[in-house]
Amino acid sequence: MVGENVDDNTSDEFQKPDVMNFNNLRVPAVITPDDFRNPPQPEEGTAYNVEAERVILREGPSQNAVARGLARKGDQVLLFSWDESRLWRRAWVNKSGWGWMLLDHPEYGPLLRPKGRKLCGQPLEPMCVAAMENMPQDLRRFIDQGLPVNVEDKDGMTPVMLAANRNHLECCVVLAIHGADVKQAIHDNTSGSGQRDRLTRALLSALNHEYCNAHDFEDALIMLPLQAQAEADKFSAQGRARRAEALAEATSGEQYEVVFESVWVRREPTVTAEKITRRFKGEIVTLRDFDADGSWGCVHIQTSEGKQVGWMKVSSEQGDLLRPVAACEDSAG
Repeated sequence: MVGENVDDNTSDEFQKPDVMNFNNLRVPAVITPDDFRNPPQPEEGTAYNVEAERVILREGPSQNAVARGLARKGDQVLLFSWDESRLWRRAWVNKSGWGWMLLDHPEYGPLLRPKGRKLCGQPLEPMCVAAMENMPQDLRRFIDQGLPVNVEDKDGMTPVMLAANRNHLECCVVLAIHGADVKQAIHDNTSGSGQRDRLTRALLSALNHEYCNAHDFEDALIMLPLQAQAEADKFSAQGRARRAEALAEATSGEQYEVVFESVWVRREPTVTAEKITRRFKGEIVTLRDFDADGSWGCVHIQTSEGKQVGWMKVSSEQGDLLRPVAACEDSAG
């Protein structure tokens, strides 16, 4: 495999001037002390293996950027955050210092892959990798860019499952509050008996608005950064309030379960109406009335602005969004 190569005539020892040209490749003439400023601390970054014959370390996330050095097949490099395209990652190479490295070449395939994992020929899912490597800020950025929270890797694992398996609590919070389906992650975590396993299980259960060990949940909150701590506490409290509201209103209207990943509550029964909030898969809502053709149901919801009336779409071209609770129970039986 060739990879993103330096020309074969290129020496590992760079000489003056400051930038040398080898065919179309611009290479720094000399590695300066600044290139090694602020090296990563122990346990920072994630070790990746070089899978191509050689991979270039560049000054910026572009194949037109000046090359700072290279790593050869079998070498290990440390990777950090992604660029905006999610094709490049900030890298540390022992002999060359800091720079950027391309993860996959459009012609030659994988250039870098995580140490200790089976080689995957397809590009890795950034959401899954960020969850696995405990990078919550990158997860937030990817979600803001529109990446799906329930994407699966080649083994069928979702980001929240990967985060839960490694007890990455903040990643679990970020994913759950943005609509990740945590049920399977809770199920997979039941076999763990260690303290971190218990805390993860309690946190996920609370975020899924289920019963959890209150002491373990409080201990999990304490371990979170302040922003994630507030998000988890608020989100779980909102879920408990919704459950209580659904139970209190069970005698008025018909109960429906959200069977789609998430469904918006809107001001009017139309997809162009203003969004108020949304309800997630597994939640119970009470539909008090329907529009003329029965495709929208009216709900009463509690928000920070007080009690409001909204509308939820019952079904779409993709199938049911909401389903009567009785029907869900029958199908489960």
